[in-house]
Amino acid sequence: MKINKQLIKDGYCLCGCGEKTSICDRNDNRRGYIKGQPHKYITGHHQVINELNTVMFKKLSNGCWEWQGLLDSGGYGRIKYKRQAMTAHRAFYLHIIGNIPKGHVIDHLCHNKCKICKGGSNCQHRKCVNPMHLEAVTRAENVHRGFKSILNKDKVRVIISMNKIFSYAKIAKVFNVSTSTIQHAVERKIWKI
Repeated sequence: MKINKQLIKDGYCLCGCGEKTSICDRNDNRRGYIKGQPHKYITGHHQVINELNTVMFKKLSNGCWEWQGLLDSGGYGRIKYKRQAMTAHRAFYLHIIGNIPKGHVIDHLCHNKCKICKGGSNCQHRKCVNPMHLEAVTRAENVHRGFKSILNKDKVRVIISMNKIFSYAKIAKVFNVSTSTIQHAVERKIWKI
């Protein structure tokens, strides 16, 4: 998505957020500051525009925009947006879609549709910043969707029967999931069987 910068009036951030910029208090050729003239961007907004113009993500054949910048230990992209450090997919959602309702998190719809992804920190979908693949949902709904994409009712039935003989840890290794996922399955917190 490219923003037509000619349509944005002087004194407003060129990222298209609609916010007024401050006046430059000095000349700085490297940064493009001209004393007495408005800044082109609010601090941090130019970085997001560069990223939206495919500098920091790669478009994949499945429609995902794969983040190419810094990743955190959970496999999510990291960015500073509007002076606040956050996940990249959250910044893209905020910038393109708008506010996230209080108490909601951003769910990757592309992950929920993928049958082969096992989730976790190696999940390729955690890098996706395509706003059309993101949805604001409650934390409970996000957890519910995550478990549903990993296991199905047939697998849960097997897990419940295996639980009579094996520990959560051994079953988790068989299904390549966490012990808490096995516990949720056995206790029927996600699947009603």
